[in-house]
Amino acid sequence: KASGGDSRAALRETESALKKMPKVSGSGAGQVYLAPEMARVFDAAQKLAEKAGDSFVSAERLLQALAVEQSEVAKILKNAGVTAQGLNQAINAIRKGR
Repeated sequence: KASGGDSRAALRETESALKKMPKVSGSGAGQVYLAPEMARVFDAAQKLAEKAGDSFVSAERLLQALAVEQSEVAKILKNAGVTAQGLNQAINAIRKGR
């Protein structure tokens, strides 16, 4: 909300998108695979954290990276009025320089 977005709209769209995703079952269900898109998100989050002078990647930088990287999540956030710039401003305001 602090970034100017509608969190409820983002949640609704996220839940709808998750319902459309394929499910894994059976003996391989415990295996975790990282999609290339998610690897890019983690990389972007690390770069955002470094740029901000953070010593580790926080949840808010992961959220900001999700808004930056081209993906279904970025579309959901954009539709809800959330931008990477708005998130950065909200993060900085909440942290107050910390």
